[in-house]
Amino acid sequence: MRKLTDFRVVLVFAALVLWAPLCCGGVLEELIAEVRDFPGRIGVCARHLGTGEEIHLLAQEKFPTASSIKTAIMLEFFYQRAEGNVALDAPCVVLDEEKVGGSGTLQDATGPVESTYREMIELMITISDNTATNEVIDGIGGLWDGIHTLNNRLERLGLKHTRLMNKMMGFKTKTRTPDSLRYGVGVTTPADQVTLYTQIYHGQVISRAACDEMLAILKRQKHRSMIPRLLPFEETPDLWVAHKTGSVSDAACDAGIVHSPGGDYVIALFADGTDEAEWQQMLAGEREMDIPGTREDWPGVSAATRKLAAISRIVYDHFNP
Repeated sequence: MRKLTDFRVVLVFAALVLWAPLCCGGVLEELIAEVRDFPGRIGVCARHLGTGEEIHLLAQEKFPTASSIKTAIMLEFFYQRAEGNVALDAPCVVLDEEKVGGSGTLQDATGPVESTYREMIELMITISDNTATNEVIDGIGGLWDGIHTLNNRLERLGLKHTRLMNKMMGFKTKTRTPDSLRYGVGVTTPADQVTLYTQIYHGQVISRAACDEMLAILKRQKHRSMIPRLLPFEETPDLWVAHKTGSVSDAACDAGIVHSPGGDYVIALFADGTDEAEWQQMLAGEREMDIPGTREDWPGVSAATRKLAAISRIVYDHFNP
């Protein structure tokens, strides 16, 4: 077990050295120290939107998207609205047989739920409702046509490694391709996510008004255990994060935009391959984190989530010296 962990450290160090010209040594040293004891793989990509400075760690590696792919699904719906194919306030009805498990509240509703696509998108992003997500996928063309249209759109936008491969909780429709078996519902890279959020930030997709609508929804995100978790909101009233999280049994991720005093930046954090038992063994004795007032042993929060929150704070401090 120890040899495996040491090998991971060597790989991470090699990746950091490869990308060293993109960021200064101080933040590199902090990232190396932070990821050294993580029993899995961590990918980081961040871009300061004012200076253009970037931070990369396995940023071109593929990771499971989990629910972070839902931002791309929202993007496709807004594209199709602009093209006249769909409407946010068009009615949709969620039948009992369409409700799926995992995250969200629609699965607990009794009987058919009458709603709109606007409400479905709100639930899909802010509480990561899986049933609502599947309704939005149906709205953009359904299981295969909608997914094909979305993936073609992402390709044209320069997201070469980001793909939606199934509906949420779509165990019966899961394909047997290598990517589907390895990554689940979707695949992406940290660099692709930074590209996506940079385009939304600058209003480079659809229209400035549409991007502002999407940003407003992303700001209402309820899951705040990763990028925002350790940021100094109490001392910084104007600080905000517009983002989308994702998590499955052995992976976690968060990507979005941070509005901070030191300038706005885009950040994408991914972790997978977590062996929770190995991680807990490493944390025996429960060391305190370097950030005052926090501890590693947050109740109900996974090892990957804790680690990504700490990395988010390192990036924030680098861009806000």
